[in-house]
Amino acid sequence: MAVDIASPPSALSAASPLVGRRQRPRARFPWVPFFLILPALLVLAAVLFYPIALAIYSSFFDIGMMNLSDQTFIGLDNYLTMVRTPAFWASAIVCRASVVLPDDSGP
Repeated sequence: MAVDIASPPSALSAASPLVGRRQRPRARFPWVPFFLILPALLVLAAVLFYPIALAIYSSFFDIGMMNLSDQTFIGLDNYLTMVRTPAFWASAIVCRASVVLPDDSGP
């Protein structure tokens, strides 16, 4: 059984765009992109996630407006007060209506 060495392999025919094309070398340091994005992630954490976490943490305390160091742990009482207030439910209905109902002002 004779094998023809001059013919191109079946996977890469002469009409294939990959014939004669240089391949891109592999990345030498694959971790470099992660180090390049790290400063942006740290700024994002400092500007966005820290205030959100602080707001959630402080929602479990009764904090005096004139003396911020006067904090009393009250647990879920702030949330229970919010749910029992009619103004909360009125604003929740308006927010739900603005999300669910279509806006006819644009295309």
